[in-house]
Amino acid sequence: MTLPCKHEDRITKQVEPTIELLTGLDVLHPDVLLQHSIQPADYKSGLVFRSAVESIRGTFIASSTTGREALVRDVLENLLQRDRITDYAQSSGRARYDFTVSLSRDPDYFAALEVKGGEGNSINISERPLWAREFGVR
Repeated sequence: MTLPCKHEDRITKQVEPTIELLTGLDVLHPDVLLQHSIQPADYKSGLVFRSAVESIRGTFIASSTTGREALVRDVLENLLQRDRITDYAQSSGRARYDFTVSLSRDPDYFAALEVKGGEGNSINISERPLWAREFGVR
């Protein structure tokens, strides 16, 4: 997935009104909430709104992991081609880090890389392998 360097003005102009609509839905349109079995009084104070936003955010972040890992893989492949590293392997799913990297300056020197989306809590759940002298979170 290629990301644009700059978003279109017509899109960015709609962001603030969307924020205002979503955060004020309990006051502006309580009838819409009630139609969906959401109590307006619970919308903000009961964390309904925040929980929904975090759930949507988590789904979005998870769906973009493949693209972030592809970017890191491309960088590692470039480093490998330029003899800056000896090798790398993707370890996603088997460990709490995504890549292992063998550095060419010392055959016994390994690094682990964790590819994250900057979604706060996920930074806390990464795990530095005992063997890794370096551990990077991207």
